[in-house]
Amino acid sequence: MKLSTAYVAHPLSGDLVGNVTRVRMWLRFLLEAEPDVAFGCPWLPYVEVLDDGVPAHRARGLRDCLAFVPKFDGIVLVGGKISSGMRLELDVAETAGLWVADLTNWGRFPPGTGLAEVSRAVGMLADGRARWERNKAFATGATEDAS
Repeated sequence: MKLSTAYVAHPLSGDLVGNVTRVRMWLRFLLEAEPDVAFGCPWLPYVEVLDDGVPAHRARGLRDCLAFVPKFDGIVLVGGKISSGMRLELDVAETAGLWVADLTNWGRFPPGTGLAEVSRAVGMLADGRARWERNKAFATGATEDAS
């Protein structure tokens, strides 16, 4: 099985330190929940070295992150809401035909790592990837003929 890749999108503006802390928690949760997906936050080093309060820095970071999105197979939305930056990332992902797993309704923090939460996350990620595979096969005419 090919290892799937997923871009992790999370709100940043406002409480930058708190949001970076929470995305690290989400990343750990996702890594533990889904061993068959390689998750990436290519924007994380940008927020650590650029000043989000400087418009030119924010524009550069957003531009570069939007360039990263289509390099992935899917996008996972976390953090309790879809921010304006996440909306742009999602738009690029959908245009590129990536699978989408929206976990924002789970809240700002990842759930506990109990079996039920992990199973739920795996199911949502698998469902997003399965829809993506079906759409990709349909678009390329590579659907299986059951007859």
